[in-house]
This record gives sequence, structure tokens and C-alpha cells, in this order.
Amino acid sequence: MYLSEAQRKYLVHDQIIGSAIFNALLNALLAWLTFRHHASVPMKGDPSIIGDAIGTAVLLPLLTCVIVTPLVRTALNKGKVDPLLTPSPGRSMVLWLPRLSFVRGLVLALGALATLAPVLLGLLALAGVEQLSVGAFVAVKTVYAAVMAGVCAPVIALYVMATSRAPGLL
Repeated sequence: MYLSEAQRKYLVHDQIIGSAIFNALLNALLAWLTFRHHASVPMKGDPSIIGDAIGTAVLLPLLTCVIVTPLVRTALNKGKVDPLLTPSPGRSMVLWLPRLSFVRGLVLALGALATLAPVLLGLLALAGVEQLSVGAFVAVKTVYAAVMAGVCAPVIALYVMATSRAPGLL
């Protein structure tokens, strides 16, 4: 993908690092609020690690897409970042995503459900985890959310950058 240095910095700083930090903190807080009165968090049941991993895999990409799409459009309109105008294999790679941000978020959620959630749950199963202390669960969820956000947000931003025109080029 042909990215300028400014586009690369925007994707790394704003979309990967910024989104990962924001979602790590938000999900740590949500995990603590949800499970603070529990002695531990079981792998199965209601509520559970499995249920939370699946819920996060659906909601995080969906909400990230709905929130990041207008933020990137605003950045483009204000000239903070330039659109991707040069045809490249990487640019066309993101163009298969749906135009509507909600539907695009659902597609990314399906991707997270098919990849990131099974990896997390598989690692926990391989480690023989049947339950986690609340503190350990908050730590796991924090890392899980940060990784998911760091993967989803730049894809969303690239889509918006690839489908937008430069200001003044109507």
C-alpha cells in the first residue's frame, strides 16, 4: 500500500495506538464494573469469559466502525490526513467492505468472531483455564480489546481514506 509518511503516522498514532489505548481503558473499566462483585470469572456460564469474548468481538468492531468512520472523515475534511488517491493493491483490498458503516462494522465483527475470539478462547483452553480471578480477567480483557481495536480501527480508517476525495476535488 502506498502511504505517505503523514498517512502512516496518522494510522499508527491515531488509529492503532490511540484506539488500542482508548479501548483497553474502556474495556478494563467495563470488565471491572461487570465482575467486581464476583469471586472469579468462570470460562462457561452466565456471565462468563466465553460470553464476554463473543460480546466484545461483536460490539467492539461494530461500535469502533460507527465512531471511527466520522472521525476519519472529519480528519480528511480538516486536512489532518490525505485520502488515498493512488491506485494500489492495498487500496483496492479494503474496497470490498460495505459502504454503510454499520454494515461494515458487522462484517468486521464477523471477522473478529472468526479469528480473534477463537484465538483468545483457544489459548485459555490450552492453558487449562476454567476460571480467572477478576483482576486476571480484567487484564486479559484489556489486552484482548486493545489488540482488537488496534486491528479494526486502521482497517476502518483505510476504507474511509480510500473512498474519500481530497477537499476541493468534487
